[in-house]
Amino acid sequence: MEPQREDIESQATNGATAEKDVKPEPQSLPSSTFMRVCHNFSTVWFTVAMDTGVLSVVLRQFPYPSHWTRVCSAIMFVTTVVLAATFASIYLIRWTRFRKDTFNATHLEAEEIALQACPAITWALITIQVQLTCAQSWGYGCTILAYVMWWIGLVWIVSICVTLYLHLIKHPSQSIIDRFLPTAVFIPIVGIFTQANAAGVIVNGAINDTRMSAAMAVPIIIVGFMLVGFGLGLAIVMYSIYAHRLMTSGFPEALKIPSMILTIGPCGQSASALLNLSAAAVAHGNFEKYAKGFFLTSTGADIIRIQCTLAALLLVGFAIFWMCVDYYALVTGLIRRKIHPSLFWWSSIFPVGTVVTALSGLGKDLDSPAFKICSIILFVFLLCIYFVNWGFTVPMTWSGKFLGLEPRVDRLDDASKSGHHWHSLHKGALRMRDD
Repeated sequence: MEPQREDIESQATNGATAEKDVKPEPQSLPSSTFMRVCHNFSTVWFTVAMDTGVLSVVLRQFPYPSHWTRVCSAIMFVTTVVLAATFASIYLIRWTRFRKDTFNATHLEAEEIALQACPAITWALITIQVQLTCAQSWGYGCTILAYVMWWIGLVWIVSICVTLYLHLIKHPSQSIIDRFLPTAVFIPIVGIFTQANAAGVIVNGAINDTRMSAAMAVPIIIVGFMLVGFGLGLAIVMYSIYAHRLMTSGFPEALKIPSMILTIGPCGQSASALLNLSAAAVAHGNFEKYAKGFFLTSTGADIIRIQCTLAALLLVGFAIFWMCVDYYALVTGLIRRKIHPSLFWWSSIFPVGTVVTALSGLGKDLDSPAFKICSIILFVFLLCIYFVNWGFTVPMTWSGKFLGLEPRVDRLDDASKSGHHWHSLHKGALRMRDD
């Protein structure tokens, strides 16, 4: 059995080595400052829009709503759209002008493939707000728009998720499993749950004149439940692998510790998705009006809601476990002064925001002030982090450190020494870590 084991390990190592050995010649670097920014742009910037979007959704569904929560939600929604449009434009320029480098970056590294889910998640959050905010102001046409956007987002996020895990299967590596598995692999899974959650929110948010028929609502509810199954299966596998990675190699490097918060996302967003989908089954009598088989009935909808609420409680409990692990690593790194400002900090808001929406949903379904208050406390905590992130992002972007605008010789040296394209995009952050 030993020779066979050695052969398997050799094949896995050779697969990983072959992937790393593929180093296509980069395109010549542009001389224009703006084009250099476009060349160095990474989809990690979309996490800024994601965080803004999830906070806007939380405010719109606040446990104790008021006029000001709705106004602040609308402001953050507009900000999300502006940020997403800006980042999408820059990313489109990158694909247009630096097609070769961009293609190499997005198909050779698992982390870069996973980050392609960030724009898709931003799209899903905008879809939710189109229903919650725009449809309430401008009528049924926005409901139809949100409905169409949802189906587009479905194809988008599922394609990215399948592509990522096919990539990991085609390029097996024991070292990745044991030491280098990035938390970014959880982003497409969170995206799947976000899409499922959006289905429930769209149906629940379609009230009064914007209400959709059962023939429209039931298909996205059913597909939403299927997405939860899709994501939960992958989440169970990746949680096991990531726990193994932590137990064999410890916490990741200091620069990436803030991104550990991504492990909270699948639990929080799946809980929120189950609550909203089960509520959508009951809302407006969708299952009762559809009335086909023994599942799509009013009785079936009531049973589903009870089961989903129980499942949501279990998932929130698991999310709390990961919050304990992740924040322990984060606080320890801060105390030891090993963690410095970087774009990875923006990945620490959205996953916890999903727990806020889940707690808010549980507070509503259980009529529990305790869950509602916990969601508000956690929201205020996230809002503080949000403004702190802007506090260091604006000056460090202005100085060029987050845009890869250091002297060109240094950038080329750093890129040549780095084994991963991701690190070459954030030399400024790496320099601070090394110091």
